[in-house]
Amino acid sequence: MRLAVALATVAALQAAGWGMAQQQSQGTAQGQGTATGQAQGQAQGQGQAGRPQGTTGLPNQGATQGTTQGTAQTSATFGGLTQTPWFSNQGVRSQANLTDAQYNALNQAYGQAWSKYQSGLSGLSNLPDAQRTQQMQNLQNTFNQNFSQAVNQTLTDPQQRERYNQLYLQYQGYGAFNDPMVQQQLKLTPQQQQMFTQYGTEWNTQMGTLNGQFQRDPTGTTERYNQLLRSRGDRINQILTPEQQRAWSQMSGQSYLFPASTYFQGTIGTTGGTTGGTTGGTTGGTTGK
Repeated sequence: MRLAVALATVAALQAAGWGMAQQQSQGTAQGQGTATGQAQGQAQGQGQAGRPQGTTGLPNQGATQGTTQGTAQTSATFGGLTQTPWFSNQGVRSQANLTDAQYNALNQAYGQAWSKYQSGLSGLSNLPDAQRTQQMQNLQNTFNQNFSQAVNQTLTDPQQRERYNQLYLQYQGYGAFNDPMVQQQLKLTPQQQQMFTQYGTEWNTQMGTLNGQFQRDPTGTTERYNQLLRSRGDRINQILTPEQQRAWSQMSGQSYLFPASTYFQGTIGTTGGTTGGTTGGTTGGTTGK
């Protein structure tokens, strides 16, 4: 119980300072997954993609933002650092034009980075809160540095790598605006950053509820998920100025409607789709993701 409270505090600190939102591996109270099903273990390279190169700075720092389920390893997040790679979804793989060889290379590199990350987390339980927070930040940075090298080595075509980066920004949703480089490029004010953090926390709570409903009612849950994406797109546009919206659209590229199974466990709705253009993003794509 003491560990659960301590790590919930860590999640809140991360949401306020360097947050990001995300999904969770199967076995947690709000277990996550992709269209490929449950994570197959660390040796198979399950996990979420690390920091994309070029358009974002540090990793999605809100990896542990959201509803914490007892330990750092079981925090439920939807858009941040988790065991199952966001690019495992077949529709996302197609959008990024990943070949089987590229996917396997990224998946393996992710698994290795994830194993080291989990190993590091296991030694944090007895640390004071402030020190644990800093160590978790260091572990996230190391994870993304390691995986970023694999991304650069594997995706050698500049256009393909750019699209991969764009998709990752979209996938992160509110968490993308916690990235220091994104904040700098968009010139976000402290008030805007605070609003993104607040909405990111609400997003995790809402997505956690939907995740629990997805297996027994995938059709109805997908409808509610799409509504939530539209609401998120509207909120993002309300926070950003018109100039910032244009800059964000250039950074995140053509909107892609991520299928619900990218965030939830299951294999339904794996293809996703693109939305009309790169601006606005009110249907769950660029600014709605």
